[in-house]
Amino acid sequence: MQTELAKPDYFWGLTHGDFHPGQLMIAQDGSGDLVALDWEFAGIYGNPAIDLATWNWSVTAEYMVEPFEDEIMRTYYLALIDGGVNPIEYPFEKLISDYRTYGFAQIVARFIGFSAAVPAEIYPAIFS
Repeated sequence: MQTELAKPDYFWGLTHGDFHPGQLMIAQDGSGDLVALDWEFAGIYGNPAIDLATWNWSVTAEYMVEPFEDEIMRTYYLALIDGGVNPIEYPFEKLISDYRTYGFAQIVARFIGFSAAVPAEIYPAIFS
């Protein structure tokens, strides 16, 4: 676990921890903005790709995600950049790589019954 977390290219960031469509509501100010709810599992201990993978996995119908996966990933990445993530420090290609590594581990861990309270970044270490 310590080896995984100590990797120089591990990108730390704020993660929601349980990001799916049921955790969103439309702002009541008329802006049309979406507001994320239920920050119970949030923390600065995870990789942003984990929330992206959780979102895509929560929309279980493959036909709803697969045709739009690239667009979803690019839109999510642009939101990270708009939120202050430096694109030089965290290029899009790194998000894709992290999505495949940490996102898959998150999904597998949840599927087999790990508690969502366990920091998601340890999952790759568990499965390696």
